[in-house]
Amino acid sequence: MKRLACGVVMGSMALAMAHGATIRYHGSGSWDKLEGVGQTEGWQSATPPGPADTVRANWGGNTVTLDYETSVGRFQIGVDESGTFHVLNGGTLHAASGNKVGNNNNCTGTLLIDAGGTVNANGGWMMIAGSDLVTGIAEVSGTLDIEGHLWMATGSGSSASLTINPGGVVNVGANIGLGTIAPATAPTGGPATITVNMSGTLNLHHWDNTGSIRDGSVLNINQGGVVTIGGNRVSAANDYFAAGKIASDLGAIEATFNPGADLTTIIAVPEPATLGLLGAFGAIGLLRRRRS
Repeated sequence: MKRLACGVVMGSMALAMAHGATIRYHGSGSWDKLEGVGQTEGWQSATPPGPADTVRANWGGNTVTLDYETSVGRFQIGVDESGTFHVLNGGTLHAASGNKVGNNNNCTGTLLIDAGGTVNANGGWMMIAGSDLVTGIAEVSGTLDIEGHLWMATGSGSSASLTINPGGVVNVGANIGLGTIAPATAPTGGPATITVNMSGTLNLHHWDNTGSIRDGSVLNINQGGVVTIGGNRVSAANDYFAAGKIASDLGAIEATFNPGADLTTIIAVPEPATLGLLGAFGAIGLLRRRRS
């Protein structure tokens, strides 16, 4: 398959943004197709999108796949119409600020990142379900790096989900809001869910200790999943758990602070009642073995 080299010019992306075009993908297919040179589907352009351009997957629920490295100004998935970006093994997408997954017109935006795939959302913020009455879905088995804020389900009637599968890593370099765009001031939007599965990792730079997970939203930490956050967030994590805003498939969480690294780590652990039952069953089993 012919590859279109767009170049990875990270330092000039912000300057180039001012001169870029908004390019929509017609139909479904691989990233290297150009409808603008006579194909029946592809980017509606005679040249491939580059570091200055805004790219959109929003053509009747289409899916655009990427399996090599390229750079754009920003990506918009499911904006005005539903659509999907699917980053395959070996694919790397670099984008600057203003990236959206689901926005406007009751549509659904979906971002899929396979193992071996990477999305770098550099600068500013990224939104998953960034307006009223939309759905945003992100599923990460590879790596999602967000240099700025992550806002999820910010509008009324919206919903957002981020699932981190085994081996997946999501890094958020600024603040986070589940069900809000600004934890300290903005009203509550729709429900937002982050689920960290076994051997998945969510690394957070910051959260608001009371406002980053709004009513109806939840951070699920499943057995073997790990969440880290800068600073001493032990009390805040336990408060969120007590309010049902952090949940665990084992029934409880353990938050520990490492002062040397200035980092709090949160994992799922069995609740005390479960540990007591396990201990009782273990003692019964030991007695049975001794009697036999």
